[in-house]
Amino acid sequence: MKTAKIMTVINLTFLVSILSILRIIIGAANNPPGFTYLAVGHYYLDYFEYLQQTAQGVMGHWTVLNQFATDDPTKTILGWGQYLIIGKIAKIFHLSAITGYWFGVFFLVFFFSLSIYFIIKRLLPNLNFFYQLSAWFFCLFAAPFFKIEVNNGISKIVPYDFWYAPMSFFHRFGGIPHHLSTGILTVIILLMSANIFDRLKTEVLSKIIWKIIAVIGLLLTLLTFGPLQVINIISSIFLVGIIFCIKNKPSKNLAYFLILIVLFILPMAWLIKISHDNGSLFQRINIWEVSQENHPGLLSIILTTGPILIFALLGLRRFFKDISNIRWILLFYVISSYLFFSTSLARFFGTFNSRFLSGSVYVLFGTLAILGVIEIADWFGKRKKILTISLILLLLAYFFWITTMIYQSFGSVDQASYLPNSIYNGMQFLGNQSDKRAVLTTPDKYFGVVVPVFADKNVYIARPMFTPDFQNRLNIADRFFRGDMDPSEAKKFVNDNKIGFVFITFMENYQPKNLDKYLFLNKIYDKEGVIIFKVVLNSYSSKKVKVPF
Repeated sequence: MKTAKIMTVINLTFLVSILSILRIIIGAANNPPGFTYLAVGHYYLDYFEYLQQTAQGVMGHWTVLNQFATDDPTKTILGWGQYLIIGKIAKIFHLSAITGYWFGVFFLVFFFSLSIYFIIKRLLPNLNFFYQLSAWFFCLFAAPFFKIEVNNGISKIVPYDFWYAPMSFFHRFGGIPHHLSTGILTVIILLMSANIFDRLKTEVLSKIIWKIIAVIGLLLTLLTFGPLQVINIISSIFLVGIIFCIKNKPSKNLAYFLILIVLFILPMAWLIKISHDNGSLFQRINIWEVSQENHPGLLSIILTTGPILIFALLGLRRFFKDISNIRWILLFYVISSYLFFSTSLARFFGTFNSRFLSGSVYVLFGTLAILGVIEIADWFGKRKKILTISLILLLLAYFFWITTMIYQSFGSVDQASYLPNSIYNGMQFLGNQSDKRAVLTTPDKYFGVVVPVFADKNVYIARPMFTPDFQNRLNIADRFFRGDMDPSEAKKFVNDNKIGFVFITFMENYQPKNLDKYLFLNKIYDKEGVIIFKVVLNSYSSKKVKVPF
């Protein structure tokens, strides 16, 4: 029976993981002939940022470079190091960066979902498998309330939402690896910390020290890409420590646990903050992040959280009736998340308040909601079993319906997913060039964010934040491709920016003949509407090199 339950959970987790990448699978199945599938699964600029970092791992880099600029010296593992790891793993299995990225998402969703089930088992040890499974599904698929909007006489169901809210399955388990890793580590740390509190009274320090070290190690890891969740977790640990001292006499083991956390986490957090404050890339990112601060009203938060919150409130009595360390630590984690979210503390760390929220808060909501369902059913005596099952099915039906509506709101597959093979082949050609100088793409399309994925070369323009002085660079590139630059000015421009290649395609609103005046450009590729020039500054003549295509 135990094996059957485990297999049931594993099979359901597999289906959940498939659902998380369903749009990618559908997009691949509908890839038209003559196109390469790029598998854009969320906002395309974010996606190509993470994808080029994954590609760096595939191509042998050990630190993340900012290839969206020609003059950024950034080399880091902070924030994006896990994308290098995904790339390294993809390389071992001979996968492309794109395939490796989405396999990474699949397995991270799998482990995140599985970790949520195991923490729910710890939270609800006295309930049977059906209730634990129901709480798990509540956590996975909880969805917001909705409103009906009328536009031009057409009614439309619109789920409530606010910026960056973890309001649905696709927002909590979307295709962003570092968000999923944050969730996994958060759940594991909460589980391990609760276990340490369970053993503080009964075991000597030598028997729990390795768990303490493991928790600190995981907190340090999480600090590099999910620092605000570290604040939530540590706040929760210290609050549970206070509860522990109230219920029991102060413990040396507890003191060691808390002191070690402070001694290791605070200095590392300070070093990371200094690194961010001093790095030009992180400074630009921080400016944007701080500008995203948003404080929705209480009603908006309630409506966005959805019906699960009503049942969760009804489950509080049963939750506190059989309170345990794992329940305390999760409760304080969620309280800390929303408390810090309501403040401007995030500005100090160069980010915005909604990053204090994560999909992990729904572990508490799912747990409380199933207790709330049981509480309601108990009011009806003999019919409680039928009522319990009915309420669970009704709630899940609502969640699945709204989740389907949200999925449909994403629309069809992002057209940026489909790259003409001719352009892909041109980028592959660039990647085969040993010259490591940067590539100049036109400002007309998004190819600046795609080239590094296949060519492992920096580009002059890609995306704001990552490309310094972005708007000015767009204007400069526009002048270059229109042929409005004097040849001497153009030569100085490519030399100053270490540009070695110029990339132009049939999809862009620039004529290649505009570049004829720049005699330092030698055409090295001209095929199917894709032209690549190589910059030759030291010795060039009025003759163009004949291209063997």
